Amino acid sequence: MRPRRAAKALLAVLGLLAGASAPALAQMNEYEMRYGQTIEVSVDNLLQMPEQYVGKAVRTRAQLEMMPSLNRVYALRGTFGGYLYLYPVPEVAQDFENEMKKFLGKEVEVTGGVGTGKDPNTGQTIVYLQVWAFLGPPDEKPGRRPDTAQVTLEDLVTKAERFDGKLVTVRGQFRGSNLFGDLPSASRQRSSDWVLKEEVFAVWVSGKKAKGEGWTLDPGLRRDTGKWVQVTGRVRVDSRVVTIQATDVVLAKPPSADLWLGQTDEGELGFTYAEVDQLLYLLVDERYCPEECVAAGFDEKFVRNVVERIRRNHFKRILPPIAKLSNRTIGYDFLYLRDWGT
Repeated sequence: MRPRRAAKALLAVLGLLAGASAPALAQMNEYEMRYGQTIEVSVDNLLQMPEQYVGKAVRTRAQLEMMPSLNRVYALRGTFGGYLYLYPVPEVAQDFENEMKKFLGKEVEVTGGVGTGKDPNTGQTIVYLQVWAFLGPPDEKPGRRPDTAQVTLEDLVTKAERFDGKLVTVRGQFRGSNLFGDLPSASRQRSSDWVLKEEVFAVWVSGKKAKGEGWTLDPGLRRDTGKWVQVTGRVRVDSRVVTIQATDVVLAKPPSADLWLGQTDEGELGFTYAEVDQLLYLLVDERYCPEECVAAGFDEKFVRNVVERIRRNHFKRILPPIAKLSNRTIGYDFLYLRDWGT
């Protein structure tokens, strides 16, 4: 067992340890159990390299269309004209059919298992997704009252007193009913409150559920976390914990450079921020080795990918060389505990 410093105890109190629990502990449906951990993939990658994803669970998004040659078969259109066919599993088939009719020509997000087959009319090979979860398009023009301030979660948390009592609009990831312990449990005002987070900054959202036309996020399910939403409401600060009394909650687009239709940062990475956040806690904060992370339930390929990204970006965590102008150089000669008063 590793020795734990006081700082580790504090991190556990803040709930980061809860966020690092193995994916196997999350609530999963039978399809997730069958196909494994869901990964973010672009439609173009699925169409160009289907053999890498067959039999795996993926999440992707693109413009929804109906295939003219087939009877009521929906598909996501790729950048270069290809199509990813969508076939819902029986449990969601009715809802899928009812909702998809409203979303034609718009961007939707789907989660499911990848497969390949033959188009019954042309005989050509097709790539399809057996869909068990979906989300409607983000609001193209999310409503924001003219008297609200558009702020980041970082500013809202670090400069809370400035926004206390004011109307704000903020974007972040849905984290459920504090499923990852992002905030102290005692600071929760109502049982229906849920958490909005970006990077390390989190706030409570109260008074309005994370739902809208064509989409609902369940605060009790980890698989619903990680979705980007925009919240408008009035800020209340109590003991430095921020709560937004929400008046409006809408889906928001994930961060993207918008280099092409449907492109997202998560899609390019191949995993979601919520997934890598759990892994990074084990790798960086708890100093787990890759083998221990795999034993904790993470996919080995996913772990190796993240470890390699950490290695390649190590130079960003190193201060540039400083000219030695005295006997004690900043950053190099102040490394002893006595230099820190301990």
